[in-house]
Amino acid sequence: MSRSIWPSRRAASAVAAVFMMTVAGALGGCGSKKENGTVVKDAAPRCAKAARLAKSKGKPTKVELPSAPAAKLVKQDLRPGTGTAAVQGKQLTVNYVGISCSTGQEFDSSWGKKGKDKDDPLKFVLGAGTVIKGWDQGLVGLKEKGRRRLVIPGDLAYGPTGQPPTIQGNDTLVFVVDLLKVDKAPATTTTGSTTTTTAPPSRSTTTTSKP
Repeated sequence: MSRSIWPSRRAASAVAAVFMMTVAGALGGCGSKKENGTVVKDAAPRCAKAARLAKSKGKPTKVELPSAPAAKLVKQDLRPGTGTAAVQGKQLTVNYVGISCSTGQEFDSSWGKKGKDKDDPLKFVLGAGTVIKGWDQGLVGLKEKGRRRLVIPGDLAYGPTGQPPTIQGNDTLVFVVDLLKVDKAPATTTTGSTTTTTAPPSRSTTTTSKP
């Protein structure tokens, strides 16, 4: 009589095993893929390890990258300034270095741009749309002589097109920016329907990955 129990127990165990395998397979399929018959979970996007920066006087020796691409703008003051604060409509003069989250590589820097220890500071009017949105939004409130780290998500940087080959589409970018000076915006003159400005010409977007 005791023997008649075993077949039913084995059958129940087999059914349970099949059920567990089915559930595990269903769960394993979420956010995963098969490679050579083995289910491999997709890894969450990660930022690369930051590479060594090119040296130049006054330039940061390293820039901290986030562990993963950013979903929103992050502002971190590394050195509080002591002068005039940056506001929309003012002309800013800045030094900067930019790092790609996806590669960990420096893609642009004003420090040493004209040769060793010879900088090429960038001038632009804050909020005028001549730089990426992450700068227009992220530099407000920074004071002269201050240094700020910006972690900028792709939608506030170069978007889905990026700036190949150095910046991939939707790449998170990390900048360290030194605010050197806050000035009045350059005077503009209107001739007929054309408006011109006395500011220096902007840097070409076709030859450099400028902010």
